[in-house]
Amino acid sequence: MRFKYIEKTLQERYPHINTGDYIWKQLINVPNEYGSGWHDLIIELVEKIENIYKKNNINVCEFKIDRIREKYGELQFDALSSIKEVYAVIAEYENKAYTICDECGEAGSLCEKNGWLEILCEKCTFKNGYKKLE
Repeated sequence: MRFKYIEKTLQERYPHINTGDYIWKQLINVPNEYGSGWHDLIIELVEKIENIYKKNNINVCEFKIDRIREKYGELQFDALSSIKEVYAVIAEYENKAYTICDECGEAGSLCEKNGWLEILCEKCTFKNGYKKLE
């Protein structure tokens, strides 16, 4: 799995985002336990969460990201919020991750290697010695 810190992706592709804001500092500081192929998905998710807080006129500092990781090929975005809509959006994006390569961000599917599961595109599946699960 190729790791690149999400802060670098934010700087390169999302210059409009103020990484000094509370929610973005949390995202940057949470342990990086997923491949960089999911960065855009996770950034989009956090933007949606930030907008939910703004729409509900609730301070986003109430939101807490506990952990973001890949486990058994799944994106797990663990967070605490008082807004139920946030959990629905998190579930939506966790499901979207099933179709995105964890390494490069291309279209992917569940693959296996020696009992390890990961969502990979065709190229990354071959490159890393995985096999596609049908």
